[in-house]
Amino acid sequence: PILTNLLMLPYGFKSPFRAAVYFINQKVWTQLRWGTKNPVAFRDSELGVVRLRGYGIFTVRISDPGIFLNTVVGARGSYSINELEDFLRDLIVSRLNDFLGERLRSIYDLAASYDEVAAALKVRAREDFRRYGLALSDFCVNAITPPDEVQQMIDQKSGLRAVGDLDQFVK
Repeated sequence: PILTNLLMLPYGFKSPFRAAVYFINQKVWTQLRWGTKNPVAFRDSELGVVRLRGYGIFTVRISDPGIFLNTVVGARGSYSINELEDFLRDLIVSRLNDFLGERLRSIYDLAASYDEVAAALKVRAREDFRRYGLALSDFCVNAITPPDEVQQMIDQKSGLRAVGDLDQFVK
């Protein structure tokens, strides 16, 4: 301590050497949730414009602490997983919007293609995550659904189709 104080004397007893220690947890963060805050307008080939909501889960870990620290955390003192989850949720939803607009023709095709949607979104989001020093491990789409009113109309339409010829049914 005496030598340290003597060495700092020319600097006004303030060390010219500063160090900061950052702890970055590189564990795998599981069960992170993504979802649309507001319904997304989608042009359906059979129903016209339909508003859809989507949600699911994903798994991520910090793969490059230096990039993560410089691009995401920046000058902040701390950055929680909840803040990171909100940030990543917005990235995923923007990729979902792009995908639905480009590839999907009808919401009737959605239930059969959740795995394909999840795989395509994972590929698209993986590059975005990599730019922030993150690695996207798993990605799942739990559901992409229209509002309740649209679901009721679909149920009614399928009920009418089940009846067949309505004139014959009434007779």
